[in-house]
Amino acid sequence: MEKTFREQWHRTATRYCMLFLMITLISCNTTNGVAAKPTMTSTAMPTATPLPTATPSPTPIPLPTLKWQVHVPNLSVGMVEDQGMLLVNTEDSLVALSATDGTTIWKQPGRPTSTLLIENNIIYVALLANNHIGYYALDEHTGAIRSRFPSLPLDLYSFVALDHGIIFGIGEQNLFALRVSDEHMLWQSMVTGISGNLLLDNGTIYFANASGNYLAYDAATGHQQWSIPIITGQSVLFNTPVIANGIAYLITIVNIAGGWINSKNALYALRLSDHTLLWSQHINLGNAQLPPTIADGTVFIRGVDPADNFTLFAFDVLTGAVKWQIRSDLVTVNGVPVYDYTSVVVVNHLLYFGGGFYSRLYAVTIDGTPVWSYVPATSIPIYFAPLYDQGVLYLNNQNAIIALNVSS
Repeated sequence: MEKTFREQWHRTATRYCMLFLMITLISCNTTNGVAAKPTMTSTAMPTATPLPTATPSPTPIPLPTLKWQVHVPNLSVGMVEDQGMLLVNTEDSLVALSATDGTTIWKQPGRPTSTLLIENNIIYVALLANNHIGYYALDEHTGAIRSRFPSLPLDLYSFVALDHGIIFGIGEQNLFALRVSDEHMLWQSMVTGISGNLLLDNGTIYFANASGNYLAYDAATGHQQWSIPIITGQSVLFNTPVIANGIAYLITIVNIAGGWINSKNALYALRLSDHTLLWSQHINLGNAQLPPTIADGTVFIRGVDPADNFTLFAFDVLTGAVKWQIRSDLVTVNGVPVYDYTSVVVVNHLLYFGGGFYSRLYAVTIDGTPVWSYVPATSIPIYFAPLYDQGVLYLNNQNAIIALNVSS
């Protein structure tokens, strides 16, 4: 039988008191105010405290209200806000919606297959149409094709970064830098087994390879600067790394005997200035394998706790110590567990994340205190990470975009 809200909240408060005591004791483990040296070995994480399944009583932070909702069929991953527009990917087109009311501004046929890169009101994107991938520069305001890039290599996978008129991309066997003004290929570097996303930061390109190494290349010349082994002896995928304040946060997903082993996933913190591994945490990411979010000295990431509860974890950015963790609803569809889907958006010390099939949106304070859980009146499943801009959260459920007014 479902517990009453009072019983659940009392139980949650009791657990937070215990967690506060544990964190206080841990924080005392310093020498002259200096934190203990980070370690590459992490301890087992406890089962998470559950979020309340009912909406809490009124708080100083009100529930969201519906701004607008529009039907957009066959939505896929990818939503960008720029200059009052939402650029959304579908299975057959790139669509620009008004962020004010959701009306369609323009639609360009072709399924986007690369990151949307925007500079000087031009969108650079790869579009798949009629079993052919073309590489285009589109007018951001009209969607019209400004130019094509027919000379790009046939084995090109994707545009991945743009800086001062230079596109950096990944091919099957190479990295490249392309000057868009005249389609001049500035350099190409032969690289095999690129794994996960490429990142550009302060004139350096960072990426992983299938051998478990993380590498740095000079963006001006294409020359390798360094390579460091992260994990060896197993096939790995470095999924959606994030760089913040000179530290790369890497997720490794291990493949053993042809199968991806979620229980062997790990999160690593790599300081880029001297390519030193600061810490690691073994964390089961479940089936979602979501990227981390960095804010207020904390790494937030969704995962699964030892009791198989889908959980939001908060790690210290410098030491990897667990600051707190809370469990969100774990529901079943036809008797099969369905884990929450979205990563975290942080706005003004509030964390927002969505709940997959359960159609629930959560808000949690930066210290892990639940604020509210909310089901939109439309009860749309929330599959992808919310996008925030100027007091509005935009949600994608594969067939609709919904805009919610939020207070923080």
